[in-house]
Parts: sequence; structure tokens; C-alpha cells
Amino acid sequence: MKWNINDLPMAFRREVIGGRLAEFTIRFLDIRVEVLVTSQQVNLLTEDIDVALAVGPFEDSELNSQKIVETPLIWVASPGYVAQFEWTDQLAALRSHIKFCQRRYKSRRLVVKGHRGRQYLDTSAAMSINDSILLREVIMHGGGVGLMPELYCRNPLRSGALVQACPAIIPEPRAQIVPLTASRRLYPQKTRVFVDFARLCVKDYQSLATDQTGNH
Repeated sequence: MKWNINDLPMAFRREVIGGRLAEFTIRFLDIRVEVLVTSQQVNLLTEDIDVALAVGPFEDSELNSQKIVETPLIWVASPGYVAQFEWTDQLAALRSHIKFCQRRYKSRRLVVKGHRGRQYLDTSAAMSINDSILLREVIMHGGGVGLMPELYCRNPLRSGALVQACPAIIPEPRAQIVPLTASRRLYPQKTRVFVDFARLCVKDYQSLATDQTGNH
């Protein structure tokens, strides 16, 4: 089986599943995994790729998809950065404090929900970063307010390296990791095995963060 990580879900690879690939090869000796990491769109049919893990959602895709995980997006910042400013008008504060943003969330009309209902936030002027983990590091070192998948913020929030900013302004988009295959038919057995393993890795990662929070 060839496993392709497409559309830059580098954070998922580094945080959740990358360290457990050796475990997968030991548990499933008859499945050979070839990992291709690319920022380019791939054709699953012509490039002989069994499954691609991609950042979704892909509502208009013709590819077979079934999300592995879905996580809300939250605003985060370093404690020192938050302490420097007034945050009474949270929507106005976000407009001036979003300095870096993941490329996929740069928009002139990012939909958010607040006490005034559904509104739009312009994030297009922010400098773009295409890796959640790199963005997290920038934000932890005082790089303003960042929009991050909650999945990758649990440990820094628990340790106090990050704090949630502007919690009353809720982004409408959510982040997903989606396995894509070239067929709408049922997954082949080897593909189902890998997708199930990826889901197990997510479950264990989430449980570890929860346990650490409870023991803190």
C-alpha cells in the first residue's frame, strides 16, 4: 500500500502518526507502506496511490472520503502577548492582532459567530504559514493571535505556553483529516487497516492530552 500525505497535513504527520509508523509495520508485516509527502495535488489513479491523507473538508470532491478526525478552530496567543492589550471588543481586537495565518484560512470573508450572530473577519493581510506546528511555534513566541486546530493546541494550553484568545468569536470552519481513495467502492482490506490505524492514533493522542490535563 502506498500512503500519500497530500495538501500539507504536516502537523498530523509530525504530532499524531509519524512516530507510530514503526508500530504499524510490526503489527502488519504483510503491508508495505510507502510514504510520499507532497504539497502538490496528486492524481490517485494515474500515480498508483491507494490512499491519501489530506486536510479537508472536500465537499465537492468526487473522491471517496470519510474523515479520520474533525477538530474546531480556536484563536490562541502567548500569555505574555495577551497581557499587553485590551480585549473588550474581541472582533476588533482580532482584526489588529492576526499577524500570521495558515494559508487555507486566509480570506477576506472568514465566517465567524459571536454575540452579534454570523459575521465576517478579514484575515487576508496576515502573513501565511502552511504548517500548523510552525504557526504554533511562532504564536508561542509572541507572534500575535493565531487560528489553530484545537487538536494541536491541547498540550500547550495545558502547560500554559498558549492561552485561548477571544473565545466569544467562534470560527465557523472546522479542520478535518480525510482519507481519500480513487474509488467510491468499499476500501480494500489493506486500506481499511491503515485508516483504522490512523483513527486509533488520533484516539490515543486525544486521550493522552486529556489524561495529562486531568493529572496537571
